[in-house]
Order: sequence, then C-alpha cells, then structure tokens
Amino acid sequence: MNTVLKNMEELMEQARRSKKKTIGVVAAEDEDVLEAVKTAVSANIARAILIGDEGKIKNLIEKIQLASAEIEIINQPVPQKAALQALDLFHSRKIDLLMKGDITTGTFLRVLLNKENGVRTDKILSHVGVFEVDGVDKLMYLSDAAINIKPDIQEKVDICKNAIYVAHCLGNTEPNLALITPFERVELDSIPSSVDAALIAKMGDCGQIKGAKIDPKRNLSKNSSSYLFMLFVKIIFGLIIVRYLITKKMTTVMVLLMMLTVGILLIMFQILILNFNLALPKRVCFMEQLLLVLLPLWVIMRQE
Repeated sequence: MNTVLKNMEELMEQARRSKKKTIGVVAAEDEDVLEAVKTAVSANIARAILIGDEGKIKNLIEKIQLASAEIEIINQPVPQKAALQALDLFHSRKIDLLMKGDITTGTFLRVLLNKENGVRTDKILSHVGVFEVDGVDKLMYLSDAAINIKPDIQEKVDICKNAIYVAHCLGNTEPNLALITPFERVELDSIPSSVDAALIAKMGDCGQIKGAKIDPKRNLSKNSSSYLFMLFVKIIFGLIIVRYLITKKMTTVMVLLMMLTVGILLIMFQILILNFNLALPKRVCFMEQLLLVLLPLWVIMRQE
C-alpha cells in the first residue's frame, strides 16, 4: 500500500477494496462488541463467527437488529473454552482475526499465549490503537495501552517496532514516533522511563530502529500535564488581574497593554522555566492568549 490513510473513512474504503475477512469473536455476548461486528458486516468488509452463550447472543442480535447471512453462532457458554475453540478455528484458517468479547483480558491472553497451541512468536505481543483526531490530518497510533504492564527497554523497542509496522501497513511509510514520559529532560534516578526514551531515540539515530522518525523532543507529555498546569496558572492570573482592574480606574488602552504584557510573560515562563515549547497547534495557543487579553477587557468595559 502506497497511499497514506488519513482518516477512518479512507481506512474503511481500503478495507472494502480488500479481501473480506472472517472475525472470530470470543464470548460474543457483549452488545458493544456486536455493534462493532454489525458495522463491519454492514460495510461488507467482514463476516463473523460468534462463539459464546448462544441464547444471550441471539437476544442481543435481535436487540441491535444484526440479521445477516454473514453471521454464524457456535454455542460455548464457558469463556475459556470459547477462546480455545476460537484458537482452533484460527489455526485451521477458518477465521482470520480473533476479537475479544465478554471475557477478561487475562483469560483471553493466557489462551492466546499458551506455549502448546497459542499464537506466540519470537516477537512481543503488543496493543496498537488507531484513532482519528479532529483537526489532525492523519491517523494517530497509541501503543501499548492494554497488554504489557511493565515492559523493559528491549520490550519497549519491540513495542515501537510493532507500532511502526502497523503504520506501514496503513500506508504511512515514515511515521513520527513520540515517547511518552513525564518530562522531556532525562531524569536518571527519579524517572526511568525518560532514560529509556532517550536510549530509544538514540537507537533510532543509529539506525537500530528503522522506518520512523524518532524525535525525543516530540514527547506527548508536554501536551498533557504541562499544558493543563499552564492553563490553570493562566486562569488564576486572569482572575487576580480582573479583580484588581475592577477596583481601579484604568483606560481601555492601559488594560490592553497590561494584558499583553502578562501574556508575553506567561509564554516566557512556559518556554524558559517549564521547558514547554508550545507543541499544541498554533491556532490553539493564539486563541488562548487572545482570550487572556479579551476576557478582562470585556469585564472592564462592562464595569464602565
């Protein structure tokens, strides 16, 4: 695939042009899971074999109106046995994909990763979430948010490689890889994940991790905790200044100059003190500063 898929609609269209797959749903008596199956079947991109409690599955199918010739039900009310049966179907190539239903993640993974009949390979099994964000002209990937609890540095490298592979399969031949840590700076003693992030970024520079741009300064943490902290600081500053200005007789021009000065000082504080380089979209930052100026100005004009 050479075309970069930028949104879910393009992903669905690509799936429609590809060979239809058969999904094996383990413990399929789950309404949300069956709604997802309904979407795939209705879009003519998949058929499904539902393994689980037949009575409950039929009741849910009737509730969500999932009547289709592309659906087959296998009665197996015990979740662990349903997982084993789905695994046998997978090995016999009667299903292409395994999907988790109303079964605990631990039970599901124990069956999939058992040494005798599982799907374990020499590579680590990791979760990759693919999602679309409004205002971002590309698909985003998040890994690992579901399977590996406390991976070591080698496992993190393998998780990165798996995520890069998924991006390549969806047409993005050179994705940007960001590593999530609490701070951009390397904290040797207090934050081991920052050390791992720096090492993985260096491995990317040395060509040990191929197929992606790994930039340690792209850490997503600065879009979360640091941004929320600065937003809180700005709100407090704004409230203090508004209260001060209400008690003073100041011209509109003086108010505007004061608020512009405060905005500039806050930006400098973000960059110099927090090492936070405004990674959010520029229009978001601009609107933020504009609001900081206009809100107190509006309060003063109302007072006049």
